[in-house]
Amino acid sequence: MAWYLAVAIAGMLIGFGFRAGALMAATLVTGVLAFVFQTHDHGFGWSPVWVTLESAILLQLGYLAGLAIAALWRHLRG
Repeated sequence: MAWYLAVAIAGMLIGFGFRAGALMAATLVTGVLAFVFQTHDHGFGWSPVWVTLESAILLQLGYLAGLAIAALWRHLRG
């Protein structure tokens, strides 16, 4: 659970100040880390693949949320 929270927060922080290149790099790092951690704990199978996919999707959603919050902030400031 803490892993998913960290991934979502990282996505939001990337959305606040960085662009798509940083998102692509972060997605690669997130995917590799999730796969390695899950494979180390549970062996190879569908579980590591599923956790990697969930982590990548959560990072993307966090990025979109960060973009939306940043756009709203800019809009409210004038």
